[in-house]
Amino acid sequence: MQFQLTDRIQTNVPAGRLLDSLENQFRGKSKSLNRIGDSLSVHGIEASFGSINRTDRTDVTVRPANGGYVLVADVKYSPSVFFWIILIVTIFTYVFWLIPIAFYLLQKKTVKEGIQDCFRNVINELGGVNVDAPQSLQTSIADLERLGGLLQQGLITQAEFDGQKAKIFGATPVQLPLPIPKVDANSHPHVPDCEIPLADPTLQTDRDAQALFDEAKMHIGKGDKELAIGTLRMLIEKFPNTSAAARARRSIAPKPRP
Repeated sequence: MQFQLTDRIQTNVPAGRLLDSLENQFRGKSKSLNRIGDSLSVHGIEASFGSINRTDRTDVTVRPANGGYVLVADVKYSPSVFFWIILIVTIFTYVFWLIPIAFYLLQKKTVKEGIQDCFRNVINELGGVNVDAPQSLQTSIADLERLGGLLQQGLITQAEFDGQKAKIFGATPVQLPLPIPKVDANSHPHVPDCEIPLADPTLQTDRDAQALFDEAKMHIGKGDKELAIGTLRMLIEKFPNTSAAARARRSIAPKPRP
């Protein structure tokens, strides 16, 4: 027969320290105990005269969990040789054969309670322990109450109280950004008004005209002379005062015959 018992502990102490505490607890409740790596092998939990009819082996491990650990006990529980001897001797009696079975079931409960006691003692000892905390929570609360009393008596200012409170709980005061002042142009006559220059429309016109001239050259390169002439005429019509229009006129002007 196999069964498992688990319990959870909220703490950030190292797993090795938890295993040390478990070893101390189970050593006082078992016939023998061996530590193998990160686990304990426990034999004969809560052994007594009534436990001669059972054998038990418990493997105890510590598994990390969110915010703490899970204590796990995998138990292998089975009848002993004495159990079978007593059962065979009493099997032909009226009711005495029930005695070894009853003791066997009662001893299973004893093993469970022994494991749960060990887990509970470790949780009471190390549960909630924070090895990184500079001081206990109770000390922090007591210091805060003392400062509150000094503040009410007027012996310290509110700023001093807030500063000591931040030190107790390890908080850092929040630095708020400084407000950006609004600048009134009328109140600063020495600052000249800045004018943003507008783009020269002539430059844009020249670029557009050159783009049409390049398009006409592309049509000539493809052998489409009529489309090229149409593009040049549109260039002359839309941008007549550009250098590209002047070149377009020369391009489509009839050539004198020799």
